[in-house]
Amino acid sequence: MPAASAATQGLPTIAVLVTPFSTASVAYGLTDLFQSAVRDWPIVVDGRLGLPALCPITVGRQAGPMQVANGATVQVSSALANCRPDVVIVPDLRFAPDEPITATFADELEWLQRCHAAGTLVTAACTGAILPAAAVLLDNEDATTQWAFCDAMQQLHPRVRVRPQRSLVVSGEG
Repeated sequence: MPAASAATQGLPTIAVLVTPFSTASVAYGLTDLFQSAVRDWPIVVDGRLGLPALCPITVGRQAGPMQVANGATVQVSSALANCRPDVVIVPDLRFAPDEPITATFADELEWLQRCHAAGTLVTAACTGAILPAAAVLLDNEDATTQWAFCDAMQQLHPRVRVRPQRSLVVSGEG
């Protein structure tokens, strides 16, 4: 079920997945992008303030403050167990390309699989693409990641068609 604030607003929920390996700038940057871009577009177009059309939230293993990779603290608004969003974005993750992550991200991988099975659109930015690959959501699909991670992603997930020359890849049904 989506976070309470989204449910009461009736808006599509976009969950930005936050882990201790995330960076605050990207996690907050994504939430700010979705909060302001849709709301502020009418100002740019015709000089009027618009209403939000999306509900971006931060989601993690538990709600509350979380210290992330760059030492900053991110306020996580919803626990994984309480959130079934319309869209998930996995932001960049700060770890070595050859670092095994399956055990480290077991809860997040299971949540991504549950979300995907329920019809949630799962997306990623930069090194965050490693999580959907590890969750077996990118098998037989085109994908990309940060350039230094492309070889490792291909080696760890040989069924993913890694496209290192592309900065944006759209794949999956529809």
